[in-house]
Amino acid sequence: QEKKEYNQQELEDEVRESVKDVNEIVDKVKEGLSFQIHEDTEELMVQVIDVNTDEVIKELPPEEMLDLKARIHEMVGILIDEKV
Repeated sequence: QEKKEYNQQELEDEVRESVKDVNEIVDKVKEGLSFQIHEDTEELMVQVIDVNTDEVIKELPPEEMLDLKARIHEMVGILIDEKV
């Protein structure tokens, strides 16, 4: 790998450009993230959203899994109530 020699101004310009690039990436990602609390389980759910279409690309954990977890907890509670 070849090292490039920079003078002070070139180095400052390169750093500014890199910071600008990183900020643009962070802004895009920030706009595409949604943090929510799942209503039934009260667990954090993160959605990755396509900022152009508002389509949910990915959910972590998936809402369906949290819904299932809530139903299982509800059924376990009903079974325990019936035994008592």
